[in-house]
Amino acid sequence: MKAAVLTGKRELTVKEVPDPKIGPGELLVKVEYAGICGCDVHAYQDLIFPVGTILGDEFAGTVVDPGDGASGLKNGQRVVARPAGMCGDCEWCHRGELGLCRNHWSNTLGLEIPGGFAEYVKMKSYMALPLPDSISLQEAAQLEPVAVTYHAVDRVPLHVGEPVVIFGDTEVAATYISSTTLTAVTPPHDAEHVLVKVRNRDTRQSMAGVIYTYITTCQ
Repeated sequence: MKAAVLTGKRELTVKEVPDPKIGPGELLVKVEYAGICGCDVHAYQDLIFPVGTILGDEFAGTVVDPGDGASGLKNGQRVVARPAGMCGDCEWCHRGELGLCRNHWSNTLGLEIPGGFAEYVKMKSYMALPLPDSISLQEAAQLEPVAVTYHAVDRVPLHVGEPVVIFGDTEVAATYISSTTLTAVTPPHDAEHVLVKVRNRDTRQSMAGVIYTYITTCQ
């Protein structure tokens, strides 16, 4: 299969690599769409991951081999990746705090396990989440950063009408804006309370279009 492989600092090469072979508790997914995470950018620019890494932790696709059926998913089913892995052995895993797994990096897609910048990805059964018909595969490829930002906003004890300051003008920052609106922290008609630090006017206008309201810049 073809994959975009990290071959050096600022070098990403599309090349032929062996097809993944699944084992017990794993399934095979055909990647349809993949997003570019900040980790992918840093890996490309600064070579923070080893040469030979197949990046990509934000992706969605179709199950082409459900393996031993441990996931309950079927061949042809549309899924989105839950890239964060777990070892199942450390104290955090035993407590159910899977996101704090001490061996997180070595078990996460796109880090030390080949990720979504490839035609096919093998993954543990718990890493594939089924999609409803209302979400397209292209949209699903962005669910991972959306989930991160929504979770962060959900943990902040804010109330309707309180001011919100967001530093940054990236896709994730735009998602934070949408999340604050969706969670009723700031209603759409009261958007002056969402203060976003952005770098230039063009970005301000594009971000304003994302949530159909006016975004104030700050220095």
